Amino acid sequence: MQHLLDSIKYNKDRRFPREELEEIISRKEEAIPHLLEIMRELQAHPQLAEDPARLDFMYSAYLLSQFRVTALFPILVELFSLPEELLDMIFDDILTDAGGRMLASVYDGDLSLLKRLIENGEASEYARGQGLRALTILVYEGQILRETAISYVKELLTSKRVDSDYYFYAEIVCDAVDLYPEEVYADIEKLYEDEALDPYVILLDEVKATLQMSQAEAMQRKSTQESYQYINDIHAEMENWVCFQPESSGKIEMLREIGG
Repeated sequence: MQHLLDSIKYNKDRRFPREELEEIISRKEEAIPHLLEIMRELQAHPQLAEDPARLDFMYSAYLLSQFRVTALFPILVELFSLPEELLDMIFDDILTDAGGRMLASVYDGDLSLLKRLIENGEASEYARGQGLRALTILVYEGQILRETAISYVKELLTSKRVDSDYYFYAEIVCDAVDLYPEEVYADIEKLYEDEALDPYVILLDEVKATLQMSQAEAMQRKSTQESYQYINDIHAEMENWVCFQPESSGKIEMLREIGG
């Protein structure tokens, strides 16, 4: 297994290693300890991600998410809590593309740990937003009751409100809308009145439009979308990344083209 993982550690030939990944998947139980060790190495030495050709961290994160390995959850929370410069070096756009889905996929039941990330004012606002996204996905996947999640959102909008988090509060509103914002509409409206969030992220009219539908209809429409689901297929997630296309170059090659 170690030899197999070493063979795809670096992206040397711009080839998506489908066959190697399939073999790892077929040897899932054997692979899991090795994949976790790769992520623990990154946790201990995040600067290792400085080499843009090194992809074993990403393969490991996606595979462990696909395998639902809950031991990854606290590792991801710690990585997502890193200073923004380090976080961006490791995940770049992958954070907002799949970070919340990864967290939800490996959630170990420790809601307090997820809340700690969400409320961590020292963490990147984008990472905190992915913590909220994970909370929403866990509702859609049936792991957390909607009532539990919307009650927590209400806390964030009221007793735990911090007006300096201008972008983050727009993220909270987005997640409230995803959860159906009936119980927190008055609190959301007050945010707009107080100009305490970024209105370019989500308009109050979008909140109102959601409430024109029933809760069942609004949530059903979103439940079939990938962004509200676990990580299920590493091939679908990664094979279209620009780094596996012959003409791409530079750091952007680490990323999947949005919409590509």
